[in-house]
Amino acid sequence: KQDAEKLEKVQLTAARIVTGLPIFVSREALYYETGWETLKTRRYVAKMTNMFKIHTGGVPEYLLNIVPKKREHVSSYNTRNKEDYIIPRCRLQLFRNSFIPDAVKQWNLLKVEVRGAISINSFRKNLETKVKSPPSFFSFGKRYTNIIHTKLRHNCILNYDLCKRNILNSPQCSCGKQEDAYHFFFVCKNYSTARNTLFDCLFMLELVNIDLNLLL
Repeated sequence: KQDAEKLEKVQLTAARIVTGLPIFVSREALYYETGWETLKTRRYVAKMTNMFKIHTGGVPEYLLNIVPKKREHVSSYNTRNKEDYIIPRCRLQLFRNSFIPDAVKQWNLLKVEVRGAISINSFRKNLETKVKSPPSFFSFGKRYTNIIHTKLRHNCILNYDLCKRNILNSPQCSCGKQEDAYHFFFVCKNYSTARNTLFDCLFMLELVNIDLNLLL
């Protein structure tokens, strides 16, 4: 588990570089912005994909020989779990975590209709582990402005946000009011000209109910 966490931190560091988000932003936010899967999920998908190949006979014989038999092959009873593979007996945790015992255990937990997929692509799709991809407009335009917009989305750039995390002493804007995202987009007099330009463009697109969530 410690090694897995170290590997995950490497991917999270890469996600921070890609998104420009600071270290105190949650990993959920990083995966939401990148659309990446966790390494744990990727390992699971790879393991189940290999089990699917074994189940359908799409691997060399030496791999087929080390996979346990199904319950239906060792019992004459017509039980509901007859399609399950028999999990090998494991004396040590080290062996229990190795590929065959763990993959067989995870495979048996899958729904019958998932195991019965007709191709690898449909099988992976039925696993339902895919993370929702971020909207394409999250990466529209210049990287510099994308990073600013991303930081605004996750409350980690304005004075109010930084004050909550004890990075700044005051949450106030230079105009004297509390500087949060709503203030930045709708109130602050420092950006009146830019705000008028923005809203004129939005009205031309016939967007009437403009709120903070829409802008972010």
